[in-house]
Amino acid sequence: MPCTASAVRCEHISRSDWGANDAVLRMLNSLTTDIIHPRTPYLSTNISSSFAMPSYNFQDYDVGNNTIVPDQECSLSFTIRTERGFMDQVKSTTVTASSKRGGEFLHGGIDWKKKTMEIQGVTKPLVEVKRKHGGTFSLAHEWTWSTKKYLTTFKKGAWTVRCEEELIATLVCLKRHLFSKDELATLNFATEVSDEEKIFFILALLYHDLQLPPQQRPLTDPVAASDAAKGLAVNAAATAATNTLMSCCSVQ
Repeated sequence: MPCTASAVRCEHISRSDWGANDAVLRMLNSLTTDIIHPRTPYLSTNISSSFAMPSYNFQDYDVGNNTIVPDQECSLSFTIRTERGFMDQVKSTTVTASSKRGGEFLHGGIDWKKKTMEIQGVTKPLVEVKRKHGGTFSLAHEWTWSTKKYLTTFKKGAWTVRCEEELIATLVCLKRHLFSKDELATLNFATEVSDEEKIFFILALLYHDLQLPPQQRPLTDPVAASDAAKGLAVNAAATAATNTLMSCCSVQ
């Protein structure tokens, strides 16, 4: 695969024991850097004009179950699906690319139980594809696919992927706001990134975040509020039924 350019920024608030360690490392990285605008790609001095690419916009909060839609109609869309088990433990993640003309023709995924990654029918163990890079507090990883090596790092609130110091693409992840509308994730790739590479980079860039509990919509969101109301109604009905049953069966 040719060298290409990608950066990712993701919200780093977790709610699990595993995620707590990852979130702390992200916060330590962020303390030494400035916050960049949530919609501004993390740029380096050697980035070329090829970065003037259409954005791919995430449609929901949970990066593991999402649709990534391009700004331009001629581009591919990506669908991410993640299966989780007890305590939100991730079991499998798949990424599928499709066109508006119909048909799914590219796919990849991670089997978290078997610890393997698969791209277009080629399956490799994660220990062969990924290895830690840097010291104890480093979140960097070196990824290998085909004959190329890529480095993912986290800095200034952004995940980045580089090949031989060349920036490949940008993924700006969920940005929450207290008093304004949240900004969902966006994704950009350099022009030389192939469609198959995009599948690989999406999995590599989301590797840490996929292992965290999924982000939830705020209760101010109409869909989330409706789901919460339904949940409360179900719980209230169950509680009332239980109380009635206990009252009827109690010894007088």
